[in-house]
Amino acid sequence: MLIIITKDRKIRQFYTSTRSNSGAWGQVIELNDTYDQERATNALKKALSRLGANEPLCLVGHGNDTEIGGSGKTRDPWGWSYADVAPMLAALPHRPTAVLIEACAEEEEDGTKIDPVFGFAQALAQQLNRHGQAGRMSGCTVYGYINETDSEHSLPNPATIGRSVELIPYVIH
Repeated sequence: MLIIITKDRKIRQFYTSTRSNSGAWGQVIELNDTYDQERATNALKKALSRLGANEPLCLVGHGNDTEIGGSGKTRDPWGWSYADVAPMLAALPHRPTAVLIEACAEEEEDGTKIDPVFGFAQALAQQLNRHGQAGRMSGCTVYGYINETDSEHSLPNPATIGRSVELIPYVIH
């Protein structure tokens, strides 16, 4: 399952196209771009509740080391911290085969420059590993990128994600 958690049209168009390899992740869900933060959060929780057994999960949006979702601009204000996302993942109906945090951070001053989003996957894993909060995520691996990623690049295949040299794995205990 791949869930697009930004209103950014460029990202939505690319990750619903075959060029992105999103089909390898199963169902592609776009949160309704007319929703405010509260409705988007409820829609995200509902989408996550439909995760099937033995299915991978990919969250696609903008981000930084502490938050993923929209770009933070007026037209794309959604945002979820790792502390917001962790309990959503802990409550999943099934443990995903893998979780990929597919987030880029375009600089507001220069839309062509991409900042790396290193820490979100790590912070998410640490949050899940604290105080037995892992829930169904126990034994799952959350992947984040080692280097910056362009907002339009092909996704790794979830069946071989563990062999990707672009990603760093964080195992949930």
